[in-house]
Amino acid sequence: MRTNISISALLLFILPLTSISQNTEAIRAKYPGEEAVILSMSETYKITIENGVPVVESKDNQQLLYLSANTSAYMSRYGFSHSGFNPVLNYEAYTKTADNKKVKVTEFKTNDNNSSSIFYDDIKETMFDFPALGPGAVGNLDLTIAHKEPKLLSPFYFSRRIPVINAELKLIFPKEMSVKFIIKGLEKDRIQFTQDTKRGDIIYSFKATDMPAEKPYADAPDNAYYATSYHIFHREI
Repeated sequence: MRTNISISALLLFILPLTSISQNTEAIRAKYPGEEAVILSMSETYKITIENGVPVVESKDNQQLLYLSANTSAYMSRYGFSHSGFNPVLNYEAYTKTADNKKVKVTEFKTNDNNSSSIFYDDIKETMFDFPALGPGAVGNLDLTIAHKEPKLLSPFYFSRRIPVINAELKLIFPKEMSVKFIIKGLEKDRIQFTQDTKRGDIIYSFKATDMPAEKPYADAPDNAYYATSYHIFHREI
């Protein structure tokens, strides 16, 4: 049996943490008025076949660079969503301060997500506050999630309400599998795509840099309608 997966998504990149302190001032000058930027967002989907069925596991890393002393007052809160279809296997959150000290998040609170845009009702939201924030601090979130129903994978958005400096999305799947992807959104032409092969797997990589902050529009639909995004759909033939 040949399995097809059709995918459309948003993209993100990574900047080495060691260079952050040297670049904070340059980033602040490049994005005047911004309290924070997403330094990097990277997500890797590993797709395998078990008993003829696609199985997906994702690893997600997000780094937020704080540019202002005021950010801790209203930008420390962060979080992630999960469900019975997409259980979290591992997670860690911490702040790397400007003087390179690691301060772990120790308190996480999980509640039901009652958003009207959710079409099934077991979505959970885990929230926390990054500690020890200040100019040059970097909030880090690492997640590993199992996806029991590939057809229910959420879109991956490459832009946010603050600038995204680096973004990367990777798809790793067996060469026997057919994967199609669709990139949607106003900034889709900025996405760079490469393909590689390693140890019998095919690797699709999507990269983008300096994605601008999403702008709110009066009387416009939610940003999900126009933001650069990547969507995954599964079908078998």
